[in-house]
Amino acid sequence: PPKVRIGYGKPSAVRNLHPSGFREVMVFKVSDLESIDPKVHAARIGSTVGTRKRKDIVEAADSKGIRVLNRGVL
Repeated sequence: PPKVRIGYGKPSAVRNLHPSGFREVMVFKVSDLESIDPKVHAARIGSTVGTRKRKDIVEAADSKGIRVLNRGVL
């Protein structure tokens, strides 16, 4: 394969963005949602969060208008 050189990366304006256009913020508890701006950020729930707390996070995010990227089936 060809060597990686300058020019293979994404433009700096879209680097580290989710394909939906939001910046991802890891969330482990409901209070982590306080620092999220719904216009710029989207929440990703941590993998170690249990079902009960995951439900609470999803409900709080819905009430604040925050997008949850890994909502899953609850």
